[in-house]
Amino acid sequence: MKEKIIKGTFIQPEFIIDWSREEYDKHFERYLELGFDHIILQWSEYMEPKTGTWFTYYPTNIFNRITKNDLLTKLLEAGSKYQIKVYLGLGTSKDWWSIIKKSPMEFDKWFSKQADENIILLKDIWSTYSNNCYRQAIAGWYIAYEPDNINFNSKEKRNVFIKHCERIVRTGHEYSKLPIVMSPFFNRAFEQNYGPQKWGGLMHDIAKGTGIDIIAVQDGIGCRRQAIDDKEQKRSKALKDVDKWFKASLKGIKKARNNTRLWADIETFTEKIEEGKSVFYSASIKRIVKQIKIEKPFVEKITSFSFQAYQDFDKDEELFESYKKYVSDYKSRNEGIFWLDRIFHIFFK
Repeated sequence: MKEKIIKGTFIQPEFIIDWSREEYDKHFERYLELGFDHIILQWSEYMEPKTGTWFTYYPTNIFNRITKNDLLTKLLEAGSKYQIKVYLGLGTSKDWWSIIKKSPMEFDKWFSKQADENIILLKDIWSTYSNNCYRQAIAGWYIAYEPDNINFNSKEKRNVFIKHCERIVRTGHEYSKLPIVMSPFFNRAFEQNYGPQKWGGLMHDIAKGTGIDIIAVQDGIGCRRQAIDDKEQKRSKALKDVDKWFKASLKGIKKARNNTRLWADIETFTEKIEEGKSVFYSASIKRIVKQIKIEKPFVEKITSFSFQAYQDFDKDEELFESYKKYVSDYKSRNEGIFWLDRIFHIFFK
């Protein structure tokens, strides 16, 4: 039986960089209450655009990197203690969002270097943690770059992305034998030209060409790009139609590669434009439950972007308790179904 609950959350380093070990304990204890089994740290290093300086969140041995905070050690320590697995994000760059709009040749030159950097980073993280007590908490790796149905519609651009991601995936498998995750997104505002069928083709090509283990598709319900405008009826339509995108994702992936799993990356926020700027609010538990129920039939697991940032108890205790009650009620109902099923098999089979 597939559980209709969120099993984990993305975490961006800046949201937890100042946590004490006591705060890690407090948060991870609450995550266990919700049934979480994983955390995805979105990145382990980043480049400061103004200075070009690279920072890492662990004690690195890589030349020209500066350790900003030993966040990975504390995260893996908490993961080990509470038996919640951690997917370690590799490197990221804000330049991605402008580079993907350039020509395939320009994108190839840039992304080749990024893949090289990610490979160096992966090897260094693995050499740092693979032989100590925190190894057991490492679930795998996360590639932070997000392909989409608009910028990667052309065969040339798509092939460049696949070529360099395959190198990262292959290295991750060779060094750690652990699964690797990526989280692409679709933009339904351009559905007429780049709809579910073409999206399914993109998922097929990525799964087949990269050998990626897990594709966690962003459901896009929180983003304004899905709602077209700030009117909630538009967002409701996006929610109503999201199943066809996941159906296309599953069809494309399974046709390409049986070993690639499909997850849902549920957006637990609502983006609105205020005074010309994006502002992000916590989504209601009622809407999140709708997302879960619609998407669950197509996926093996549900993660979130980002329960930690929008529904965690230190952000909104009421939202946290509401979702906790949903999880508790859901488990109680399904435990009853489980035992009725067991009784049936004992006495009638």
